[in-house]
Amino acid sequence: MNNSLALTRPKKKNKIRLSPSVMIFSTIGLLLILMAILAPWLGLQNPNVGILDNRLQPPFWQSGGSLEFPLGTDTLGRDTLTRIIYGARTTLTICSLVVVIAGSIGTFLGIIAGYIGGWADIIIMRAVDLIYSLPAILLALLLGAIFGPSLQILIFIISFTMWAGYARMARAETLKVRHFDYIHLAKIAGCSKASIMWHHVFPNIVSPIIILATLQIGTIVIIEASLSFLGVGVPPPTADWGSMVAEGRSYILTAWWLCIIPGVAIALTVLTFNLLGDALNDWLNPLIHRR
Repeated sequence: MNNSLALTRPKKKNKIRLSPSVMIFSTIGLLLILMAILAPWLGLQNPNVGILDNRLQPPFWQSGGSLEFPLGTDTLGRDTLTRIIYGARTTLTICSLVVVIAGSIGTFLGIIAGYIGGWADIIIMRAVDLIYSLPAILLALLLGAIFGPSLQILIFIISFTMWAGYARMARAETLKVRHFDYIHLAKIAGCSKASIMWHHVFPNIVSPIIILATLQIGTIVIIEASLSFLGVGVPPPTADWGSMVAEGRSYILTAWWLCIIPGVAIALTVLTFNLLGDALNDWLNPLIHRR
C-alpha cells in the first residue's frame, strides 16, 4: 500500500525561489537596462551640453532645487539625471561587448585546452596563469596609460583582462564532459573534433559560462569606472559614472550629489548583477537542486 502511494504521489518540481532582495535588485537591473536602451527616446536633455546659468543646482528636495533637474546639475549646468541614464547606457554597452568578446575568446580557448589537451592545453593555461598573476585593475591601468582614453581601446583592455576566467571555467567543464558516453558515440559515428566541440561539448557547458558572465559584469563595471575615474577610460564629454565621480570629488562638501549619486549607481549595478548571478547559479546548478 505504501509502495503504491509512493508510486502515485506526484513529484515536486524544482522551483525558482527568489528572495525579496533578489527581486528588488532584479527590478532595479531591469529598469537600468530599459533606461539605457530607451535613453534617446525618453525626451531627456543633451547629456553633453549644459547652461552655465544652471550650474550646481541641488536636487529637487533641497532648498533651491527644482523638478526641472530632479538630481541637480553639475559644474557646467548639465542635468545629473540625464547623465546618469546615459552613463548607464555607456556602462552596459561596454559590459555587453566585453562579455561577448572575452566570453567568446575564453570559452573557445578553454574548450580547446580541455578537449585537445597536450601542448595546446599547456600553452593556453600558462597564458591564463600569466593573466591571473597580474592584478586586473593595474594591468588595465597600464594598458590604458599606454594607449590613451578611447572607448574602443577600453573595451579591448577589459576584454584582455577578463578572458582568462572564461578559459579556466570552460576547460574545467570540458574535462568533465569529454568522457561522457555521447562524446564517445560521436567519435564512433565519425564526427570531427571541431564538430564534437561545437555540437556536443559547447552546449553542455553553457550554463556555468552564463553564470560566470553575469557575475563578471559587476567586476567589469568596477574596472571601467576606475579607469574612467583615473582619466584613462571613457573620454570626455561622454557621460560615464566613473568620470562623473572624478569631476565631482572636488565639490563633495558643497555639491555632494555630483559624486555620491553616480557612486550609488555604480554600487547598485554591481550588487544587482552579483545577486542575479547567485540566483542563476541556484537555478541552473543541478547539485543545488539535488540538495
